[in-house]
Amino acid sequence: MTNSASMTWYQKHLYNETQKVIASTRCKICRKPIGENDYLSFEERYFHAHCLKRPTLEQYSTVKRR
Repeated sequence: MTNSASMTWYQKHLYNETQKVIASTRCKICRKPIGENDYLSFEERYFHAHCLKRPTLEQYSTVKRR
């Protein structure tokens, strides 16, 4: 992000509006609002960073169980 001192009023306004939209958007994995959490975006979809780090079913199936 650019330095906030060098941003114009309009740029700050657009940035704040974008952040509000992202915060109210729901994670496509857990369906909870993004809020103030860390997030990653992919093709205009937003995901919590911790949701993407969860182990997948394939990783579970490779674990040997007794």
